[in-house]
Amino acid sequence: MSGKDIKVIHNKTHDENDNAINEYEILDATYDEQTNTISFNAKSFSNYAIAVKNNSTDPGTDPGTDPGTDPGTDPGTDPGTDPGTDPGTDPGTDPGQDPGQDPGENPGEEPLGEEVYTVKSGDITVIFTDEEGHTFELDIMELAHLTDEELEAYGLSKDEYEQAKAEVIERLKDYGEVLNLYSIKVYDENNINHFGGLKIEIEMSEEMKKYNSFKLICIDSDPMTDEDIVTLKIENGKLVGDLKHLSNYALVAKNVKTTGNPVTGDNIMFYVTMLVVALVVMRVTIKYTKK
Repeated sequence: MSGKDIKVIHNKTHDENDNAINEYEILDATYDEQTNTISFNAKSFSNYAIAVKNNSTDPGTDPGTDPGTDPGTDPGTDPGTDPGTDPGTDPGTDPGQDPGQDPGENPGEEPLGEEVYTVKSGDITVIFTDEEGHTFELDIMELAHLTDEELEAYGLSKDEYEQAKAEVIERLKDYGEVLNLYSIKVYDENNINHFGGLKIEIEMSEEMKKYNSFKLICIDSDPMTDEDIVTLKIENGKLVGDLKHLSNYALVAKNVKTTGNPVTGDNIMFYVTMLVVALVVMRVTIKYTKK
């Protein structure tokens, strides 16, 4: 990164009065060679992109070489060679090669297929489909538990951070208790994001097992749509759901009262027992009546 101009592009989705907008602003950033980190001031959790520009010396060399060599060589060679070779070779080779090669080579190239990838980081696993032959990495950041060092890297004070968390919790209070905030990103070996949908699995902690209803809610959207709210299922001790896109999500949970009695093995035995008791009572009643 040394010798490069670094900028951060911020996609602003809300103005200072919390009105929905769609604007971009450019922020200054600095690069620390010792820690290999890029730092910039961010006042909220949002969408940011890092742009890097080379501060090269090409503009200073090209003008000095090209004008000095091309004019001196081209006039002396082109007139003497081109007239004698071009008419004799171009008509005889180009028409005969190009039509015969391109149609024969391109149709034979097989398009890249797709591959199912399973990538895990800590207690979270994602499963998705992408071009085959890549190596992906899952980048999970628990935004609800940032350290002082991470806050300093993001340019956030402790007060700003706590206020941002409080605003998210207040905004989602109708959906349940906010258990965690996640930044979910997937990169390949070329540091290119996977933007498609995926299946997510979260291993349940003891704290999570106190609840029976869970949702992942995208906190970057306001107002939220149905696609921003994902209801999770409980399967084999994991929370499972399908995300339409990668972003910043809040995991919310609450206990929901179930209506009615589901027909389970225990309930079936209960009803069988009650039926037997009823039959015994009927027989005793009939016998007593006959006497």
